[in-house]
Amino acid sequence: MLNKSGTLTSVSFKASDYGVVPIKSDVYTSVPCALQPASGAEQVRLYGAEKVESTHILYLPTSFSIDESWEVTIDSLTYDILFVSDDAGRGHHQRIPVRIVEDL
Repeated sequence: MLNKSGTLTSVSFKASDYGVVPIKSDVYTSVPCALQPASGAEQVRLYGAEKVESTHILYLPTSFSIDESWEVTIDSLTYDILFVSDDAGRGHHQRIPVRIVEDL
């Protein structure tokens, strides 16, 4: 099932003379994963008062500890991690809604 490989990157922000700039650091590389398009029912979720649309669902082994402020890059495309959870609490894999990062 984990038929792809990705890079997990931590993202933090730092104030500078030019405003707030992102600081990115690759934490894990060559991570086995699977990526599937989100179904219509999965695309809109509420997190607090904010509506967040996921474009895909990422599956990772539970052996990788990640944070919701991170990004994942798979096949040269980058996705924001929206929510991290153990799928059904079984400790088998993580099921993670992600959103593709659009270049401006």
